[in-house]
Amino acid sequence: LVANLTAGTAADAFDKFDGTKAKVITAVQIKTAADAVKTYLKNTLGVDTTNLPDDPIGTKFVATVGSTAGDKADKVLDDIAAKLKVGGKKLADAVGDINKSGTAGGTGGGASAGTLVVTGASNTVRNGSYTPLGGKSTKGTDIYFSGTTADNKLETEMWVSSTGTIKAAHIWYTNGGSTKFFGCDGGKAVACTGIGWEPLLRQVLFNGAKLVEVDFPKAFDGSVADTLTSGGETLVVNGSIEIK
Repeated sequence: LVANLTAGTAADAFDKFDGTKAKVITAVQIKTAADAVKTYLKNTLGVDTTNLPDDPIGTKFVATVGSTAGDKADKVLDDIAAKLKVGGKKLADAVGDINKSGTAGGTGGGASAGTLVVTGASNTVRNGSYTPLGGKSTKGTDIYFSGTTADNKLETEMWVSSTGTIKAAHIWYTNGGSTKFFGCDGGKAVACTGIGWEPLLRQVLFNGAKLVEVDFPKAFDGSVADTLTSGGETLVVNGSIEIK
């Protein structure tokens, strides 16, 4: 969980942890990391995660000591160790698998991960939790993430400058031949309010960002202003996209 949260190794997270890093980690990011770990344990290793707490960091954990049995969560850890052994994996392998959570692509490679939670959509069918799968690419000094979600209901593209400025952020839904675009262009027509870049974790953070419907963007990198769709829909987005 800690390795996923910090986009590195668990050892580095503990050895190099400081107040600066602590301040930029949010409850949403912790939940996202916990969900990613649980999904991997259940779907990839075949571990029954029923007895893992929703808050693995804040929930009291009782380990087995001598002849005194631990709690139900402790037994899940035993099952994880057994499943890793059966699969011929080490813990470090599992960490790498979880942190990938996507497919590298474009110039520079680098897997990306995270979860976007859409709420308060004017069209409620768009509400939901989405896990972006895609890759990091570069263009000049900019970096960007472009990919689809696991369930293919939402696609994303985020552009960040070398100084950490969000140049553009777009998400879109495609149903049959109909596509709805939502986003911002760094303020040319729509400010990227509630969207920021966290360099330590290399994440685009969405904190209650209100995205408006726009016509098909003339430039996804924000170099050309978006055109707002007349009478368009709106979304509220929380979560993060990690660009490694």
